[in-house]
Amino acid sequence: MGFSYRLDARDGADSFGKLMHQLKLRRMLKGDGGKIRAVYFAGLPRACDLVSEEFAGEVAVFYGDENSQEVPARFGVPLELYP
Repeated sequence: MGFSYRLDARDGADSFGKLMHQLKLRRMLKGDGGKIRAVYFAGLPRACDLVSEEFAGEVAVFYGDENSQEVPARFGVPLELYP
């Protein structure tokens, strides 16, 4: 599941936090028995920092300056499958 918010950094991080709370509350994440295997966040650098701090290890974060090898890695694509 992807979430992108590139307006106010604090609003983006707060909105994402509310979404994550609901996903966990409703046990929708794979680790809780749900069907959502991964969660991704894209936003302003400060919002990405806030989300990374709050959800370390739970969410892959995209700042927007990733190179062509970083993007598939964040999506969990094995290196041997890269073109």
